[in-house]
Amino acid sequence: PAFQVPTYQLVSSFEFIPYTLLGIAAGLVAVLFIASVYKTDDFFERISFPPYLKPAIGGLVVGLLAIGLPQVYGVGYESINQALWGRDVDWLLFVLIFAKIFATSATLGSGGSGGIFAPSLFIGAMLGALIGDQAHHLFPAITAGTGAYALVGMGALVSATTHAPITAILIIFELTNDYRIIPPLMLACIISVLLATYLKKDSMYTMKLIRRGINIYEGRDINILRTLTVKDVLNREVETVPANHTFSQLLQKMIHSQHEVFLTVNPDQQLMGLITIQNLKEFLLDQEYLSQLVIAADLAEPPPAILYPSDNLDLVMHQFGKYNMDELPVVENKQSRRLIGSVRRMDVIDAYNRQIFKMDLTGGMHSILSAASDEREIEVTSGYRLAEIEPPASFYHKSIRQLNIRAKYGVEIILIRNSGESSKGIPGRPGALPSPDYIIQPGDRLLVLGSEAALKRLKTGL
Repeated sequence: PAFQVPTYQLVSSFEFIPYTLLGIAAGLVAVLFIASVYKTDDFFERISFPPYLKPAIGGLVVGLLAIGLPQVYGVGYESINQALWGRDVDWLLFVLIFAKIFATSATLGSGGSGGIFAPSLFIGAMLGALIGDQAHHLFPAITAGTGAYALVGMGALVSATTHAPITAILIIFELTNDYRIIPPLMLACIISVLLATYLKKDSMYTMKLIRRGINIYEGRDINILRTLTVKDVLNREVETVPANHTFSQLLQKMIHSQHEVFLTVNPDQQLMGLITIQNLKEFLLDQEYLSQLVIAADLAEPPPAILYPSDNLDLVMHQFGKYNMDELPVVENKQSRRLIGSVRRMDVIDAYNRQIFKMDLTGGMHSILSAASDEREIEVTSGYRLAEIEPPASFYHKSIRQLNIRAKYGVEIILIRNSGESSKGIPGRPGALPSPDYIIQPGDRLLVLGSEAALKRLKTGL
């Protein structure tokens, strides 16, 4: 066993009051622990220091702390055993709670290796022993010893830190093998996790996923969009208009442009506003009077939303929906407001589809293969299409090796279908996987992948 657990006993029902207070305290300390770890992580991310030396800084911090408080060094099982047996003084228990939080945060935040479970047990044991010692000092006749509270504190803090109360209850029960600990343990664990969840929705573990754009409480669509940022779909070919352009110059640009949104900029390329085709249409009847009187800056409207390169695409799609826009400007940062491009709604949708294809290759490929036909070409990734074609007559009675299709046409044969064959290859789609020696016969159909131009050349056999 990891710990030498003292005999547990529930002296009186009055003890549920200090156990309730222990649950509340554990919830608050757990929230502090979670916040401290990730704030420290952010701090080390911001400092301009060689990444390979950052763990050394964390190690230095822990080493200096351990000179005065050696209990924080390592997993701390020896200190936990001492707390279980009530061998530490009050002030030391209090100090060790925050010292261990600080030491763990410095280790993990700096990039060092370590876990959360053992530190949670350590902090919980110190917190429980502290509260238990005070309760037993005030009411010695109707409360158990310090060790019982240290044991329950361990479970309560693990429960609040991980948001996994059942796990914590079962682990502590296994440590004692005594069912009498279950009622106060359940009380403290449930109170601590409810309070911690109320104050901070995410646990120590799910917070790391949230910071990567993955929210286990929301759908896959939102999670995928949150993993992509504006810089992944940034369109730099925007139609800009100098703020001092006259109305006539603006109309000429509109006539010769394929864009529907014109971004107005000053000489420093700072975004001033935007002009849409719909805005211009309102003034067309008065162009004779406005041609030299009105400039682009007069017609430009403030953008309904401005995007930054680090914004995730979930936020972008919300902005598109909120303002019913198909294109929004992107600036370098809030300070400079220098225009660097735009994001179009279709680009976001294409990026989402490509990400879905990558993340669900098997299912995505099967649905795409099932949809491809001679009449329909499916774009599976940027610039590449999938189509099922009937091979040219010049291919008949020749092997794939002889035709050298990959080198000559720049396409890849994925599957060969023949109505006379049994179902092979991809489930739900009869056919055979290609081999260099396969002889193409009349009636065969080729499922091929390549660029649009390459597919056209292949269909003609030229």
